Amino acid sequence: MKQKKNNKLLLILLLLVGLLIVALEIYEHFGISSMKNNLTDVKIENITRIALSKTKVDQYISLKKEETGWFLTANKVQIPIETSSVEKILLLLQEMEPVTIISSVQEDWERFETLDELGLRITAYNKKEILTDFFIGKTEKDVSNGTITTCVRIQGEPKIYNVKGDLHQIFEQDFFEQIFPMETVKLANEIL
Repeated sequence: MKQKKNNKLLLILLLLVGLLIVALEIYEHFGISSMKNNLTDVKIENITRIALSKTKVDQYISLKKEETGWFLTANKVQIPIETSSVEKILLLLQEMEPVTIISSVQEDWERFETLDELGLRITAYNKKEILTDFFIGKTEKDVSNGTITTCVRIQGEPKIYNVKGDLHQIFEQDFFEQIFPMETVKLANEIL
């Protein structure tokens, strides 16, 4: 009789441990335990270069800090950029806060357009050291509350985050037309 009671207790204990393991796996799978407060964790004063690239169409644009100021380089053409304009991009890099984690599995990268081949890749450097490296994917609009979010994946991590705002608008269109002086618009249109 005592043996049966011990077996029941052992069985219950094993079931509880199993449930705990399953709960922890689900918890980690959905990224609940590892939400970042700031997606990039970069100090803007350390950034000396920002690269934007689209692997799918083989495009590459770079903003580089030189002793005399910031320069935009694309297709071997380099033009000066106002420092105050670059600061807007730097602040955006520093203040990207995730709203939620929408996936923690690599199989979803294509669906949310954060695959290396599909996403817009943003890399910030301090000389040759990579400070942050991420892919901007699909932009989503929540009709119920009017918010716009963009899917973002940090290079080397499986998680896909939803970040407030339309980052495609900022990095692909406003990047040149609104943030930088008009002389860059012509160059940007030729590149993009």
